[in-house]
Amino acid sequence: GKTVVLTTSPLYNNVTHILTVNNVRSTGGALIGANSQVTVSIGGVLASLSASYAFTNLAGLPGVFGTADGTGTNAQFWYPIGMGRDSAGNLFVADCYNQAIREITPAGVVTTFAGSLGTPGGADGNGSAAQFDYPVAVALDSAGNVYVTDSGNSTIRKITPTADVTTLAGTPLTPGTNDGNGSAALFNDPEGVAVDSAGNVYVSDQGNQLIRKIDIAGNVTTLAGLYVDDLTPQHKGVGGYADGTGSAARFHTQIGRASCRERV
Repeated sequence: GKTVVLTTSPLYNNVTHILTVNNVRSTGGALIGANSQVTVSIGGVLASLSASYAFTNLAGLPGVFGTADGTGTNAQFWYPIGMGRDSAGNLFVADCYNQAIREITPAGVVTTFAGSLGTPGGADGNGSAAQFDYPVAVALDSAGNVYVTDSGNSTIRKITPTADVTTLAGTPLTPGTNDGNGSAALFNDPEGVAVDSAGNVYVSDQGNQLIRKIDIAGNVTTLAGLYVDDLTPQHKGVGGYADGTGSAARFHTQIGRASCRERV
């Protein structure tokens, strides 16, 4: 069997999960692992399902939103959404409303890996000295680095295994479409993120309706899609549905994880 890790975390536990043998549907994302365990986040709770899909809580308490670290039901979350797993089986969760990245061991021990709980911002730093602004999606590379789409800041953040947080690409609170290196590149409400075996990072830049690529040197290019200003104050991209190569393709709000910022 395989492990499917889901995040389906609307407010107030108001969610329906549909799981079948060959298909998993949720309002969030999914990860594939090596056994028959399923992990789901539901309104502030991380729950494990056996192969027969009977729920047991991995971490968090149903209906209780908060910031507490701890084991199992002693821990608290507030809109956990994107999730990634390292080679040791530890989960890294974008705890969106808490503005933090939380770590959960296979035994259900929850700690705050990075971010200042409840305090949005764009500061780089180690652990709690760093800040996020509605982190949404999480992906890990083979070295254990964690990549986060920091949607409110319109940036992509990188967290080392020792919890050093840096801004990999983008400028905080400066949405835009520019390609370039590091802070010269701009994003608009990035959502989904993935990393390939070579260390390239791929971003669902949903505000711009683009797919962006960040190479290992921090160079950002637009891989697919074309930005067309919708002429609103937010200057979002106009969506479309065309197949094609590069800028001939069109996307429409291609979200890799369900957005929490738009539900505040």
